[in-house]
Formats: sequence, C-alpha cells, structure tokens
Amino acid sequence: MSYTLEALPYAQDALAPHISPETVDFHYNKHHAGYVVKLNSLIPSSDLKSLSIEEIVAKGPSNVPAGIYNTAAQTFNHTFYWKSLAPPTTRQAAPSEKLNALIVKSFGSFEAFKTKFSDVAAGHFGSGWAWLVQEKASGLLKIVDTHDAHSVLHDISTVIERRAPGFYYLFPQPPERLRKKATTPAISSRRTDTNILASSFFRNEPTMLIPVSDEAMATPDASSNLDQPPPSFLKRIASLTAVTGEHYAGGGGTATDNRVPTANVRYYVELEGFKCETFHVTTRDGFVLQLERISADPAIDIKTPQSKRKPVILMHGLFQSAGVWVTSQRRGSFAFYLVENGYDVWLANNRACCAEMVVKQHAFLDEKKDAKFWDWCLDDLAIYDVPAVVDGVRRFTGWNKVAYVGHSQGNAQMFLALQFDPKLNEKLSVFVALAPAVYTGPLLNAFPVNNLISLKYTTHQTDTNWDTLNKPHFFQFTPRPQSSKNLHHWAQIGQRGFIQPFMSQTFEPLAATTAEFDVSCLKCPVALYYGTKDAIVDARRLHWQCWEGSQRKLMKQGGNGPVVDLLAVEEVEGYEHMDCLWALDAEEKVWRRVLKNLQ
Repeated sequence: MSYTLEALPYAQDALAPHISPETVDFHYNKHHAGYVVKLNSLIPSSDLKSLSIEEIVAKGPSNVPAGIYNTAAQTFNHTFYWKSLAPPTTRQAAPSEKLNALIVKSFGSFEAFKTKFSDVAAGHFGSGWAWLVQEKASGLLKIVDTHDAHSVLHDISTVIERRAPGFYYLFPQPPERLRKKATTPAISSRRTDTNILASSFFRNEPTMLIPVSDEAMATPDASSNLDQPPPSFLKRIASLTAVTGEHYAGGGGTATDNRVPTANVRYYVELEGFKCETFHVTTRDGFVLQLERISADPAIDIKTPQSKRKPVILMHGLFQSAGVWVTSQRRGSFAFYLVENGYDVWLANNRACCAEMVVKQHAFLDEKKDAKFWDWCLDDLAIYDVPAVVDGVRRFTGWNKVAYVGHSQGNAQMFLALQFDPKLNEKLSVFVALAPAVYTGPLLNAFPVNNLISLKYTTHQTDTNWDTLNKPHFFQFTPRPQSSKNLHHWAQIGQRGFIQPFMSQTFEPLAATTAEFDVSCLKCPVALYYGTKDAIVDARRLHWQCWEGSQRKLMKQGGNGPVVDLLAVEEVEGYEHMDCLWALDAEEKVWRRVLKNLQ
C-alpha cells in the first residue's frame, strides 16, 4: 500500500493570526510530508504493507519496527491534528451542546478545560502531543500527553469522533510561558481505557528553550502577538530542525536524509539495524539514570557473541544527553562504529537530562514541585552519577572493568570522580577523553553567561567539519536541561581556569589562583583527543600537565611526581569542540586510534 499526504482542509494561511502560514508550511510540508515519504520508503519490505496507517499504529510500538511505527504514528497524529482545527472565520464559538455538557461535567467549566488543556500542552517538555480523551469506564473526559511519535490510538478500541464538531481550539503559548513551564514529566504510561476526542500539536520548539535563544528572551512590546513566537524565533528553530533534502550552509556529506528528527535514542539505533535495551541505575542520592545498551542483531552479526564484547560507557557533555552519539547515521556515529568493531556499548545519561525518560527521575523528589531536585552541580555528577553508571554496567555485564569514553563535561566529572574516589581507577580498563573539560579555553575563561544560556553556546562553532544534514538530529539531544547550580559551578571553573570542587554559594568573584589540576589521581590508562580550534576547553594544557608530571617522575626530578599512563594524545588540526563526535572525518582522525586504545 502506498500512503499519501492528506490535503489540508483549509488554506495554509487560514489559521492566522493564531498559527502563522510559515508555521503551517514548516510542519505540514516539511515534518508531515517527511513522515509520509519515510513511511513509503520503509513499508514495501515489511509484512505490514497491506495495512492502513491506523491499523499499523493500533498494533503499538512493541509490535512494529521502530522506524515504521514512528513514521506511521506521526503521520496519523499530524493528520488528526490538522482535522481538529478550523479557521477562526468558520469555527463555532462554543462546543456542541452535548460536548459542552460533557466538558462541564468533567472539568467544571469550559474555561477550566481550556486552561488545563493549554497547561498540559505547554508543560510537556520536548516534542509531543496533548490529547482530549474519554474514559470508557466513567464516560468522563480527561487530558493526557504522549511523547514524540507516541499515540493513544494503539491503546483504544474505537475512536469516538475523528473530528469533534465545534471543537477547534488550539492554545499556543509564547516562549515566555514555555520557559516558565520547562519541566520534564515522565513519559505517559500505556493507556487501555481511553477514546480520542481531539489533539493539540506541540512540536520540537520547547527543547530549544532550555537554553533559550536571545531573540526569544527579548521582552515583547505592546504590539507583540503573544499567541505565537516571533517570526525570528521560528526562523531560528526552523533552521535547526527542518527536514530537508538540501544542505545547510557549510559542511558536506550525504545528499539526502529521510530520517525523522526525534528525541528518541531507540529510533536512531533500531533504524540502523542495531538492538537497543534500556536499563536504569539509582544514585546514592536518589536520582534514576537511564542507560541505553546498543548491540548488534545476533541474526545479522554472529562474529562476536554479546558475552565476549567488552563494555564501553559513552558519557555526553554539558547541555547534552545520550543521543548525541547516534545521530550521524550508521557510518558516521561513534556508538555504531564501536558496536561494529565488537564492543558492548552503553550510552549513559546524567541526572535530569535524559531526552526520553521512561521512569520517574528520582526515588522521592518531584522535578515539578521540589526545588531540591535541581540542587546539584558537577561535584554531584562525579560523586554519585559516575560511580552509579560504572558499577551498574559492571553489574549488568559481569565484567570487572569497563572502558569509559567521555566528551567535554563527561570527562570533567570522571576526572573529579577519580580525585574523590581513587579506587574507581581499578574499575576502568581505559579512560578516553574527547575534548576534555579540565582546563577552560578562552570562551569559558571569562564565562559569558549570556552565551552559555543561549543557543550560541551550542552553535558558536562553525559546521565546516560536519555533515550538515545531521544537524536537525544533533539538536534533538542538544540542548538539554541543566541546574542553575551547575552553571554557577562552571562559572567558578571559568574564573579558576580548571575544574575544582564547588566552593561557594555566593556570586562573589573568587580569589585568583595559579594552582594546577592534580593529575596524580589518574592511575588507569588515559588517552586524550582534542582540536586545535576548540575555544571551550584547553586540552593542550592538560596534555602538558600529564606529560610534565610523568617526565618529572621518570627523570627523577622531584622524586615524587605523578606518573600518568598516557596511551595516546592526538591534537587534531582544525577540530572544534564537537568535532571528535560529529566531524565527517572523525573515524579517520580520531576513532581508529580510540579503537586501538580500547584494545
């Protein structure tokens, strides 16, 4: 069966001023159309090819290949969404009498329903949907939300009304309100007791507001339309998330990309033919961390049995989550490169940053209500998160030692963890540091907070070394939430020039220091990789500190100087902060040597 993009039931400018023509064009002609194209490319080789989209989605994500389910569900969700809207000139002023009576019975009043429906949509962190559904048992209405491509269709037996008469309300929120509601609820659980009435669309833009763009930070004047973000903001977001067959300025790479941008690690993993398993570990202070295990499909790759594969932990950097390792397609993603070379790969998430958390994020704290949930900094990542991840992977795999590959802050927390607990060295077979954030570079030395909390932090570097078709996928997992205390800690690090434990709750300038980071904590084999154009960290200074300490010991100058087992140091000409992960030639310039370090 071939699927088609259903025509909009109105003109693209008919929803203005509530939804601009540019927004409709972006989501209908780019996102919605992209899902249909991708679905048609996947379905011919599937035994689902005779089913309708509704029948595919109704089977549920556990019974349908991830790529097919995601594209089919997003196609259904978008089609249902467009049909739930009507132009201001033709919609009814109020719901039908029957529907209004049910709304009043369920929510108290129509105004109370509108407020709750709007709040659920605006409070959903990341891309997703808000739905009005009817409980089968009680007959009452309730509002639920689903994440990314997830749909309530596969949890129900019938759809009462595909298009509820008179029910054409959309409540978009301005960036100011979205920013205030930036919380991270757990993904909605499977529902077997609901019928769909209507949906409200809530796409990817809010993920970009966690550090928010400068233009969205601007205070609106009296003439501003607060029902939608300013055009400049939408243009900025569109430039990061559009699905297109053309290259952005700069960079190069593949000619087309039919993948759907989504904050779903499993989607990217299974789309490339690998297996993805989700595990959880709990830190000593109660945070639940999500780990994604990537392995080869044993039916395809029988060269290295899973039990023989050495475990490797990949830890992301600041403002990121685990998905940054898998968004460059099969031939360009470091995680897939390791799996293909016989390793058991574990993608780790730090606390509060997982893009698709499937369980509650803390054993007893509520991220929506408890300020204590956000009371943490780099020290806590080192003291609690690192040991929990390392011990968890050792326990899950049965291996006594694991390899650890970090990027940026992912290295900073390991360096501090080794200072706090030197015995952790005994659990590491090797520590590979990509763009290690130990000594700060010029961008962080003065710590420009306005840049750090804006999109400029992520997009400051050029994309000359990237396949720019991957950018919509990169920015599904960048930026991710951070605590203000952690940013305060990094401000202190910027003043000192290198990582040290958190010192003060005040914002007073710290006294100048000429001390160096103590590398004597490094007892496991270490490898360093960094770029000559990295303005965020000064890895050359760390390299010198490790080398100088080792030479002092070896030449008996000082007698008690530390010895650092440096397996490799690679300074890559022209590389910036993200290029060890995302550069087109990263395999040639970095990964092949990392592979030797792991071996």
